[in-house]
Amino acid sequence: EGNGGEGDGEGGGGGASDDPDFRDVSVDLPETFHGGASYRFDTRLTVGVEVELARWGDFEVDGRSVAGYDDASGGGGGVEYSFPKRLGPLPEGTVLRAGARTRTLPQRFGGERVRESALTVGFGQIVGIGASNLDVSFEAGKRGSLGDNGIEEPFVRLGIGLSAFEQWVAIAPDQPEAERE
Repeated sequence: EGNGGEGDGEGGGGGASDDPDFRDVSVDLPETFHGGASYRFDTRLTVGVEVELARWGDFEVDGRSVAGYDDASGGGGGVEYSFPKRLGPLPEGTVLRAGARTRTLPQRFGGERVRESALTVGFGQIVGIGASNLDVSFEAGKRGSLGDNGIEEPFVRLGIGLSAFEQWVAIAPDQPEAERE
């Protein structure tokens, strides 16, 4: 078997089937559950929560359990507020977001479970002719603990997303049924 690549025997583009150390590997990834809910209090304020469960304790490679993996779990929540008026340099309709999350990772380090936690802030803004959105987020957090694991990793993430030319249609409640189609 292998990857079906066309090799030239000179190391340039050779397929994995040309490598005597290559073999197919069967990996059974864990069953996972992700669930979330949100509630919009009014047209401006939304609150959301999520949970995550992953059965990494059942992780197998070639039908054999892999030691050192535990089930992982996590959760988080956040709030989003859309400002009806201009907010300083931000135009009307700017959406501000804040959230927090925590989770345990499936690996142990120093004999202890590794926990990750983070705080996120961001904003969203309609741009152009109103059919595009710009979303920016900043997240700061850490993995591990010097006291628990003997190792600690702080991290920061900057996220920038642009959705373009979205067409959202809202039906007016008083619009006759025949016109809705």
